[in-house]
Amino acid sequence: MALVRCLLCNHEVSGRRLSCPDCGFPLTAATPQPRNEPAPRGATRSRRGLGIALALSGVAVSLGSLLPWTAVSGGLFGTVSVGSINDGDAIFLVCGAALTLIGALATVRGPSRTAGIAALAMTAASALVWYIDLTNVLEVLDIVNSPQEPFASGSLGAGMWFLAIGLYVSFVGASGIAGRTRS
Repeated sequence: MALVRCLLCNHEVSGRRLSCPDCGFPLTAATPQPRNEPAPRGATRSRRGLGIALALSGVAVSLGSLLPWTAVSGGLFGTVSVGSINDGDAIFLVCGAALTLIGALATVRGPSRTAGIAALAMTAASALVWYIDLTNVLEVLDIVNSPQEPFASGSLGAGMWFLAIGLYVSFVGASGIAGRTRS
């Protein structure tokens, strides 16, 4: 039996199948196509978009590790920006660089399920460390913003926001890459 290509995801499927096992697109009207024909425009664009999203989220995670995590203002001292509380920024820098690399490779060479799962594991580990660091930062901000400190105020810095947004987009991109690729 001849192999046919799914019109949605370009996955090679046996001509006996009624739908694509990769994306579920019905193949009843599918016709055999030569193997060298490029993927349909929508499928390529969707996969390339996931790789770009993952690469950009890696950049955001790396930037978040370098930017201040808190900003504390005091009457005479001005504003003091503080980075990582427990030097956890190294894991974010390394994971951000790895996510950027995986996203770039998924954009250029096409996504792979293994890379998507590795990106998900890195994102989960980074999110756990981020949550622990966030609770520590919020404890410090509770002390700074308490009524006992009338001349001081504090807020979350840009680094924590970059990490939060980067980790969220990384989770979405890595999930898409792990779930929408060929086996």
